[in-house]
Amino acid sequence: MQIDLLCPVESQGVVVKTNSKTGEVYALFKLFNVSQKVVTEVSFAVCAFDAYGGKLGEFDVVFSDLEAQPKSFFAEKKAVSLKDYQEAKHITVEFSEVKFSEGEPYIKPETLTEISITEPEYEERVRLISVAGSDAQCYAKDSSTHWLCVCGRPNLTSEKECVRCGREKAEVLAKFSSRAAITKLVSKNEANKKKEKEALAVQAAQQAQDKKKKWIKIGIISAISLVCLVILWFLIQFAIDWVYILKGNQAAKNGDYLKAYEYYQKADSDKVNEVSEQVLGNTSSNIYQGGLIATDNENIYYINEAYNIFKESKATGEKSRLGNAMGYSLNVMDGWVYFLDYTQQCISRIKTDGTEMQHVYESIDQQLDYLTVVGNRMYFIAMGLREDLTPEEQMEIAMGGSTADAYYRRLYSMEIGQTEANAVADTYMIQFQIYKGRVYYLDRDETAVYSMKIDGSDVKKLVSGPIYSFAVSDDIIYYLDGTADATTQIPKFSLEMANLDGTYKGNVVSDKMVASYAISNGDIYYVAYNDADATSNQLFKKTANGEELIDENCIRFNVREDYVFYYTSDRKVMKTKFDKSGFESVSAADNTGTGETAE
Repeated sequence: MQIDLLCPVESQGVVVKTNSKTGEVYALFKLFNVSQKVVTEVSFAVCAFDAYGGKLGEFDVVFSDLEAQPKSFFAEKKAVSLKDYQEAKHITVEFSEVKFSEGEPYIKPETLTEISITEPEYEERVRLISVAGSDAQCYAKDSSTHWLCVCGRPNLTSEKECVRCGREKAEVLAKFSSRAAITKLVSKNEANKKKEKEALAVQAAQQAQDKKKKWIKIGIISAISLVCLVILWFLIQFAIDWVYILKGNQAAKNGDYLKAYEYYQKADSDKVNEVSEQVLGNTSSNIYQGGLIATDNENIYYINEAYNIFKESKATGEKSRLGNAMGYSLNVMDGWVYFLDYTQQCISRIKTDGTEMQHVYESIDQQLDYLTVVGNRMYFIAMGLREDLTPEEQMEIAMGGSTADAYYRRLYSMEIGQTEANAVADTYMIQFQIYKGRVYYLDRDETAVYSMKIDGSDVKKLVSGPIYSFAVSDDIIYYLDGTADATTQIPKFSLEMANLDGTYKGNVVSDKMVASYAISNGDIYYVAYNDADATSNQLFKKTANGEELIDENCIRFNVREDYVFYYTSDRKVMKTKFDKSGFESVSAADNTGTGETAE
């Protein structure tokens, strides 16, 4: 790559954001003054790329009225509008002129210096960091036109110190320029640590000997006191947990499963698994297919093709739009509808009467998916660029060279009412489901079904791949078998069953190619293709008494209570009941609820 070694300013990152009020895209720049002068103005060209690396365009930017001190970051809060590039995801910067409080301005030269930086393998990088510091990126190198610092910054040959990190040239080249040099430093550090450890061991042994008599005298009394305190603590904790469990039992008896769930959680009781299925904001099969419909005791909630959220009374059939909410992955819990906000990258919720809407969790650099509410917790998948990407990898992605390995796709969890989400595990998950206190998930590498505890421990492989999707219901794992035919190499897409421990239970559908499915009250609903070209997508209902065709034109569907909600191939949104009554279109033109036209 080419770099301007004389430029007194460098970019150390650009963040693309969206204004939550106006929807306008803008960029924030993290600029660093590598010079010894105060920078007052900087001019640079901005080039915008979309998520796939396609170039959207470029324009010039000038930051003036600056007082950027030497060796410091600046202009971090100066936003640059990208209104003409709404699809922008990656930004590159090329500086053309820098002005100072004193002296002549800097003008970009016509020619740049060709730089080649080779990063060491992972293990060697770890060794390099252990002796050179956490910002170490590569071996130091002295070339005819420049020298490369261990922090990854190229410098002019005349520079005695790195303009970025301040390390001395002579020391860097002497200590960090080769594997042999690093090995020598590592060995020296290990020897010093060994000596320090031995000295501390001798000192500790001496101190232990000096205190031995004293501890013997007070040991018995301390031990007795400690045992009493531990017993007392356990008795108190047992009493508290016992009270919580009693309250949980009473709440469950009264049908208040959410309160029972919260009490059992406080007691850290396995009884939480007994009520977890009663406190789901929606089913995993619905969430996996977009979370198009959800219900509570009085109403059903659903979206049209414009992602407007509607409420319909079960008793009267009266329909109304739920405020200005727009989203998907609908979950209903405790008087709120939770959803992935269609207008911006965040989780939102709106009261079931439409009187109040809140943003619950917002992510700037992550794509959120599969929102699932269980009791007083939310679970969701977040996808984004790996945190350990090097500047070179980031540049490659910006220029259109990104790959799937550059991204992570993790399961996150957060308690309702909190603002921070925690990663449950680093596993790349295609799909997940919370079922009776465990996380069941489909991993990317093996496309196999695994399970683990909510805290990410006790990982177990249940069903081997290739599997395209799964759902757990009534202690049965349903899954799509993606095994390819030996002759045609076409996956058979049969619907199979396994027990919770992964042992095979039997076949559900084998005469058709199943695309999607859901289980409701023991009945199985599925969309199937009649041939490999997927020219026909039909929605079926399979019961113990047989099978019936519900619709001949369905590409995606949800089921909830006695409702079937689905998309046709021509993007029409339809709703009906299991008995095929109440059949109607809920498209944006047909169902605004308030007489308004959907946006």
